[in-house]
Amino acid sequence: MPRVKVARKSTAIDMTAMCDVAFLLLTFFILTAKPRVEDPVKAEVPTSTKEKLIPEDNLGLITVGGNGKVFYSVTGSDVRVETLKAMGEKYNVQFTPEEQLKFSNTEVFGVPISNMKAFLDMTEDQQKVYRFVFGCI
Repeated sequence: MPRVKVARKSTAIDMTAMCDVAFLLLTFFILTAKPRVEDPVKAEVPTSTKEKLIPEDNLGLITVGGNGKVFYSVTGSDVRVETLKAMGEKYNVQFTPEEQLKFSNTEVFGVPISNMKAFLDMTEDQQKVYRFVFGCI
C-alpha cells in the first residue's frame, strides 16, 4: 500500500507578538530611567586607584566651584524637606508648605539661605538662568 505524502508548507513565524514585547520593554525602560541631572560646576575628578560603589539613596554631595561657590545636593525628597526646615530654624526663615514641596523637587542648589525664598519662587527656566548668570553651571 503506497504512502500518502503530506504536502510541505513553508514555515512562517508571526513576529507581531515579539514586536509588541520589544516595544513594551523599551517603553518600560524609558519610563523608569532616572533623568541625568546637570552638574552645577564642571569637575575634573582625578583617576582613582580604588573603586568603591556609592549608594544611590541617602547621599549628600557638596560641590565647590570657582570663586568660592558651594553647591549642595541630597538624594530623597523627604531628606531635602527636613534639611530646608533645619536650615530655616537655624537662620530664622519660615518656609511655606508650597515652598517646601518645590524645594523637595530641586536637585542641586547653591543659593544663600537669605535668597532661598526668591529662588523657590522662580520657574525652572528662571532657576537655570539664575545658576548660569551666577556661575553655577
